[in-house]
Amino acid sequence: MSHVHEGWCTAVGGALEAHTAAVEQLAPGHWSFVSTTPHALRGSARIADEWCIVDVPLPARLARTIDGCWQALAVNARLAGGLKLCTAADRSFHLRADVPLLEDTPVALRIQHLCAGIGAAIASLSAPQPADPPPTPAGLGALEAWDFDLRQRCRETLWPCTDREPHTVMVQLEVPGAFQQALVELQPERGVVVSVPLLAAPQPAPPHETAVTRLLLATAGAVRMVRATTRRAPAWVGFEVVFAHVPTPEELAHAFAALSLAWRGAGREAEILARDVRIAQLYAGDGVEPRDAETVNQATT
Repeated sequence: MSHVHEGWCTAVGGALEAHTAAVEQLAPGHWSFVSTTPHALRGSARIADEWCIVDVPLPARLARTIDGCWQALAVNARLAGGLKLCTAADRSFHLRADVPLLEDTPVALRIQHLCAGIGAAIASLSAPQPADPPPTPAGLGALEAWDFDLRQRCRETLWPCTDREPHTVMVQLEVPGAFQQALVELQPERGVVVSVPLLAAPQPAPPHETAVTRLLLATAGAVRMVRATTRRAPAWVGFEVVFAHVPTPEELAHAFAALSLAWRGAGREAEILARDVRIAQLYAGDGVEPRDAETVNQATT
């Protein structure tokens, strides 16, 4: 094990010991833990390919509080930066976070914030009525006052970008055969948000709704950092990466690459599912996985 890897393991393990319960090291760089919430949930954290992946499967009693896949997108819009609600291969819901382990990443602080976010998310899902968004992390509301030039930070990634406003930048994603841009904006109540819409439309009707959201949630489960979400003004569904801290150029570059991959995997498919009822029914059916690209190709020929 390299010296750097040992440092990451020490930081992650120490943060889990401090902010979760019943921590057990299963292997070098791999732990299980229990959330310190009324609903004590078992989760895991592991270091793989210079990432720390934190995953908490939701039990059926909490998953049932998510009234349909579309609500999962709304839940994602309220989660603290870095967290996402996504689906695994068996379509079960998971709370997950993917932290890139870079040279200057304060790993212990990132894990501490994730543990707090997981607790707030579980409390929100456990509430009898939809809960208010989790409180803004300390200091986040002061983002605009920080010595932070969003436009310069985006330029330092070396991705093609265009300034729009003092706190808004458009970045060209790597999507072969299409011109697709991500919006990078500073939202004091949330952080630095990098987003790309897939469907600029109101909530579609069933079975389109089920098919589109299953596709987006499964894609988010397969692509690191990215979460599927929805916005009201203007109304769209798509993907985003949220930083509850000032991101480094390397972290932003990871976000741009992840959103490019997510759009390539689901952008055109989402448009098809939103307009073609026959294909939407195939995707929404219990026997068809939403990530099955071959099914889409066969159905569209």
